[in-house]
Amino acid sequence: MTQASSADRAIAAILSGDEGGFALYESALRAAELATIPAGLHLGMLRQAGREKEARRLADLALRYGADLAPRAGSFLGAEPEVAAEEYEALIERGEVNARMIYRYLLALARLGRWEEHARILAPEALFKVVAIDPGIAEAADALLLDLEEQAQPQESAQSVRKMRMASDLDRLDHPAAVQLLAAISDHTEAYLAYWRASDHPLGRLVPQTFDVSAWGLISRGEGYNVPHIHGEGWATGVFYPRSAEGDGGELVVGKPEGAPGADVDWGARTIKPQAGTLLLFPSYYTHWTVPLNRPGLRTSVAFDVVSRRGLAPTSPRS
Repeated sequence: MTQASSADRAIAAILSGDEGGFALYESALRAAELATIPAGLHLGMLRQAGREKEARRLADLALRYGADLAPRAGSFLGAEPEVAAEEYEALIERGEVNARMIYRYLLALARLGRWEEHARILAPEALFKVVAIDPGIAEAADALLLDLEEQAQPQESAQSVRKMRMASDLDRLDHPAAVQLLAAISDHTEAYLAYWRASDHPLGRLVPQTFDVSAWGLISRGEGYNVPHIHGEGWATGVFYPRSAEGDGGELVVGKPEGAPGADVDWGARTIKPQAGTLLLFPSYYTHWTVPLNRPGLRTSVAFDVVSRRGLAPTSPRS
């Protein structure tokens, strides 16, 4: 049975009054390529049936896992850029939005040539932050990742990750280095979100007041890298570098999605070389990737998503 058909069964159960339908829908969201689940159409079915309470619950569930609530643009029906933009604008107005939908809204704006609106949402000068963290925290985090390397899961091709080892759930690890690092990350994240909320950014009013941080470590011995991607569940995404990357390669790059209109500069182009103690924060809808090291070497990083407490933190890391 496909995830899409599981989600369809879940909606039928919810419409029949079966509470188990929500657990079934959540299972489908966890397992699926999210593009196969027309969450916006399912939400419309519940609202058309007058089941507003269930619709709000389904919307929260879909948002936590990065599903797209646009009725046409986020489903198999598809939508022209004008229709897609209208759908995402309506969802933003209702506050039913996540990074995946913002990313697709940006694509629609670019295809329509609405670059001023596009630039106001991307706003890299305001929303791409580079912060220095205490060198002692960096050294301890690097040592921790190297201690975890052997037991970390090899990832040849897991979502955006290529040829790295991944240490999951660092935010749940009861180790002094992890606790200290996560405390520093949380402090800087709180300041970042407060700045965003207080700004005149078009999405500022929607930035969450409370949040959770979901973090994971990545260890590469020279070949590892990330392909271009976004983080669909979070509001903000961050990367911390416990050690510097020597020689060529290893940079994090923010830029244009493949096949999108415009130039890299229109998509907030940034290239950051890993330096020990550097923390990066940026909206989760930014397209980003990493450059492989061009020779044998070691690259360690801690990536994290900042997720509204309205939903659940992601269960599997993506970058």
